[in-house]
Amino acid sequence: MAKKYYAVSNGRNTGVFKDWASCSTSVKGFSNAQVKGFNNAQEARAYVNKNSVPTQTTSNAPSRGSCNSFSSRTSSQPVQKPVQKATVYTDGSSKNNQCKNLGKAGYGVYFGDGDKRNISAPMKGKNQTSQAAELKAIDKAMDHVVSDGSNKKYTIATDSQNSIDCIRMGGDRWQNNGWKNSQGKPVQNREVIQSILDKKEMVNRSYNNNGRGNIEFQYVRGHSGIHGNEMADQLASQGATK
Repeated sequence: MAKKYYAVSNGRNTGVFKDWASCSTSVKGFSNAQVKGFNNAQEARAYVNKNSVPTQTTSNAPSRGSCNSFSSRTSSQPVQKPVQKATVYTDGSSKNNQCKNLGKAGYGVYFGDGDKRNISAPMKGKNQTSQAAELKAIDKAMDHVVSDGSNKKYTIATDSQNSIDCIRMGGDRWQNNGWKNSQGKPVQNREVIQSILDKKEMVNRSYNNNGRGNIEFQYVRGHSGIHGNEMADQLASQGATK
């Protein structure tokens, strides 16, 4: 997968960031934050030069936590376009998870037939559960939603109601109680859930600034003939075998 560069044209620090962790510190919780993803640094820098809004800090020095980050004196607002709705389907799959240490999971993200953004990939690390894969698929879909420069409003569709509950209801409660579940134990899959929540917050700010409301997470019944869900399921199953 091509390396991502995140171009922040309005945030605590404007510039180009090589990873989401550095980028998020400049845009999370910042009003009217603007960020777009690119596959090469040159295009990302050109975007910042053209669209940067002066930061509210007293210094134009690069952020220490960023890479190739710089501020710009120019300001430009994007032209408003009619809102288009789009749905991206996500799914997770796990094979042999009934056998200890033999489980292999994968995730799938489906934007459309032949879409280069479609993803079929294996889960990395020890957590090879289906639920972890479901959440990872949503997180990867959110990467593309965050970096999408169009005027589309996305809905993420999944057949995992548990994942939707984690995002809709669990996030605020867990963040307020130190990420403990109802039994007082650490919440499983905290890292990926937190990543989704961070990206959701930024997307909603961008959508609200442009009158698009909030990003939506929709439950769809699995294996019910919904083309997007069936394709995401195939991608996830293929990912689990890689």
